[in-house]
Amino acid sequence: MKHKFRFSIFLAALVCLLALLLCTGALAASDAPVRYVAAAGAGVDSTVGLQSVGGYHYLFLPASANLRALRLEFSAASATLSGDRQSLTVRSGEPFDLTALFCNTPADGRWQVRAWIGGQTVRFTLMRSSGVASLFVTSPDAAHGRSWVEQDKDNKAKGGGCLLLRADGATVYDGKLKNIKGRGNSTWYMDKRPYQIKLATGADLMETGDAREAAETWVLLADLADRTHLHNRVTLNLADALGMAYSPNCRPVDLWYDGEYRGTYLLSEKTELGVGRVEVEDMEGAIEAANPGTDLEKLETAVGVNACGCRYQYVAGVKLPESLTGGYLLELDFSGRAKEEACWFTTSLGQYVVIKNPEYLSDSAVRAVSERFQAFVDAVVAGDPATLSRLTDLPSLARSYLIAEFTDDPDAFVTSSYFYLPSLHGTLYAGPVWDYDLAYKREPTEFYAALNPLAKALLRIPEFRAAVIEELEALVPLVEDVLLSADADAAAGRLHSLAGYRAELADSYRMDLVLWCHTLYGSWWEQSFARTGLDDELASFAAYLRARLDWLVEATANWGGAAASLPVFEDVGFDAPYYADVAYVTDRGIFAGTDATHFSPNVTLTRAMAVTLLYRLAGTPDFGDETPFPDVTAGRWYAEAVAWAAETGLVRGYDDGTFRPNSPVSRQEFLLLLYRSVGAPTVKTASYLEAARSAGAADWAAEAVAWALRAGVWNGEGSLRPDAGTLRHEAASFLAAYDRVNDSTGGIYAHR
Repeated sequence: MKHKFRFSIFLAALVCLLALLLCTGALAASDAPVRYVAAAGAGVDSTVGLQSVGGYHYLFLPASANLRALRLEFSAASATLSGDRQSLTVRSGEPFDLTALFCNTPADGRWQVRAWIGGQTVRFTLMRSSGVASLFVTSPDAAHGRSWVEQDKDNKAKGGGCLLLRADGATVYDGKLKNIKGRGNSTWYMDKRPYQIKLATGADLMETGDAREAAETWVLLADLADRTHLHNRVTLNLADALGMAYSPNCRPVDLWYDGEYRGTYLLSEKTELGVGRVEVEDMEGAIEAANPGTDLEKLETAVGVNACGCRYQYVAGVKLPESLTGGYLLELDFSGRAKEEACWFTTSLGQYVVIKNPEYLSDSAVRAVSERFQAFVDAVVAGDPATLSRLTDLPSLARSYLIAEFTDDPDAFVTSSYFYLPSLHGTLYAGPVWDYDLAYKREPTEFYAALNPLAKALLRIPEFRAAVIEELEALVPLVEDVLLSADADAAAGRLHSLAGYRAELADSYRMDLVLWCHTLYGSWWEQSFARTGLDDELASFAAYLRARLDWLVEATANWGGAAASLPVFEDVGFDAPYYADVAYVTDRGIFAGTDATHFSPNVTLTRAMAVTLLYRLAGTPDFGDETPFPDVTAGRWYAEAVAWAAETGLVRGYDDGTFRPNSPVSRQEFLLLLYRSVGAPTVKTASYLEAARSAGAADWAAEAVAWALRAGVWNGEGSLRPDAGTLRHEAASFLAAYDRVNDSTGGIYAHR
């Protein structure tokens, strides 16, 4: 009897296992026991099959699916479907009323279905989107599917197909792809990957009706770090309503990639030169024509120094067309990212600027562009309004600053910050705006963008402050009368009310929440925080917008008071290369001055100072001030930090049992302490380890230095000087670089 019982359990388990295998996301949709075909597209297979999420089976349907005349296909000729009201036998491919199987429409949008198909019972949850377009992407072949694309951002799958359907099922685009690849910087390392697609023929995927808006290249933003799925969309639409030229148009879509549902994405125009994008002359074609048969990507690069004493990188051997007036698309970026590009230059403020377009330029061309941009920086630093107005478009500059400040953009004038020159000797414009998934997260009653040295210098100029106030007067009604309006139909151009966005996005958001019930924050995006649902997240977003606007209006009423509140140290001049880093870490409470007016940038860090900095970075958790070290007595200013560092294994003391709080900390020792404090993540790329050892790092510190290179904590410039004492300004730069990338979300570390 026991044997029969055990066999029955084994058989049941085997049946469950087979059912699970049939319902995993890895299974081709066409082979699933239950499937739905969104449209008979010519360029793409739009078959949707069951997929497994957390051990449960789901059928995610596009908005165009009609639940009262639903056509499902089965692995058998027919299936018997049951809800909580009745059962119905349905032939494969014939329409039936799903709602008739249930007593009521489920409040959570989850239709719990039991299907009997060819002797097998399959239980699944059916969910349908509404109000949002559906995008189906298929790979060119099995070897270049989604898993291959996601292995490396440089993996470009050439070919494939793309089908975009409106919420009502009408076709927007049905055709082939030239390619699909990954994109993004920090977002690329999240589980929900962003992509870039290139259509075989240009199309107006935004359905503007303007033929100029037809384009080939589009991006799919995952927005995983944004709990609302609206930060990017709202900001891009708000910038457009404010008059910011070339603000990318965008729309939400439900994405299926090779038949597998991947969640809610934001389909957006790419920031690039061209008709319908940034409409200045695009010289890429002329440069390619001047270099026939040359693979420009394989040409060597070299570094030069311009007349301003700033470095720049150019492409050696590239031939330029006779006319090289413009335009140019420029992006401020982190040093590590900039150095991965073909052409870049630095400014006297220590910023890196990438020439995004044209991508390949010669020595003379990059030098000319860098000196033109530096002339703008010089006018800002000198506080010269006449020259600033002659060289730049002041309204676009004011709008760019205001949008960055209002949104609490952690990237403001650091990365993802664009400028463009219609011609080499013409007016410099700020914009377009870009990348706000990490925005709207910090304290709403503080200045952030104003701490950047470029913005701080601009705000010293009365004419610039007046331009910002003028733009703020235009921003107020857009936020109050449109964004925060209770009317779902309130709109100003592309901008709509949060109520309107909610009505459109609710069901799509609910489906996305099944796959991505968390957003990722903190060091290496490793800590998860559950989303509470769209209504709660939008209520929090609305409260933030209200508080931020009210504070900004009040704070800018007296710019003298606002400027005085920013960190100022007599021994850290505005022209110091580490000024921005010192301002950043002192504003966030990671560092403090040695007194009210001095930072002491060239004082060597001690062990007591080092652990105190990392303790503050970790949010000053309560550990008391009792330590295992005889030379650290309770009550000392660093005792609690040392207690925390000892308890967490960050420091272990010396062989004689002492801590030696006043001993200096070398550069590689400080990087090792920071590395340990964030969990000692593994560095998988051998090239970083090799670079660390080449820089002189000891074996015990090589992994930490390699991580610092990989994470952008140390940019690899100059000599590491691993055994030299860490100066306070150097520690400030290390911590600012780490915190900007890994804590801009305000998540894992609570030192705000």
